[in-house]
Amino acid sequence: RPNIFSDYSLCPEHCSKHRGVKLCKRHACQSGGLCLKHGEGQRFSIPQCSNTVKSKRLCKKHGGGLRCQLDGCNKSSQGKGFCRNHGGGQRCAVPHSTKGTQRGHYCSRHGGYPKCIVDGCLRENRGGGRCAKHRNETLPSPPKSEVLAELVSL
Repeated sequence: RPNIFSDYSLCPEHCSKHRGVKLCKRHACQSGGLCLKHGEGQRFSIPQCSNTVKSKRLCKKHGGGLRCQLDGCNKSSQGKGFCRNHGGGQRCAVPHSTKGTQRGHYCSRHGGYPKCIVDGCLRENRGGGRCAKHRNETLPSPPKSEVLAELVSL
């Protein structure tokens, strides 16, 4: 019986059923061959898409995987057979809220989003850790007199 941990890979004749396990060729990864994370597995047939194929040689984003069961809806199923708009996926934990969760167990209205990093701001983070109001703001510049004094002292 070969040592499956010697080079993190077994010949293709071995399988887990016969006491052999083909492991990912990357050190310390337990998946077979090369796992999806390390570059193996079927990919979408369009070169620009590197997502993992779910079905019909398509990733979920481009139509692969299970679809929403509601007639006329072609969105991806998020759980219970429906897309988020039609009741699939995790729902907000606040009683009577019908929105899908954003982060944690809450929808965006009930705090399920990252907050702006500016002290005292309760708005939603819209990128870079800041809300839309604070996103383009920078730290205040020192007065010109301080800048000139520093240059003169050099």
